[in-house]
Amino acid sequence: MPGNDDQPDHAAARTVPCPSCGANPERKCKRPGGHRVRKCHAARVERAEDPEDEQTELTSSPR
Repeated sequence: MPGNDDQPDHAAARTVPCPSCGANPERKCKRPGGHRVRKCHAARVERAEDPEDEQTELTSSPR
């Protein structure tokens, strides 16, 4: 269902921390102002799909 944040890719993405916003595992992604977003950040979904790439994303993410 479009717009449903419990789709499999988002449920899997919540098993890893978000490199974009710093959300901890099992927590929703958030905007810079602290409000939660409906979907996980793309970087988090990618990290969940390829956990071996985690260190590369952490060191290359602009902050």
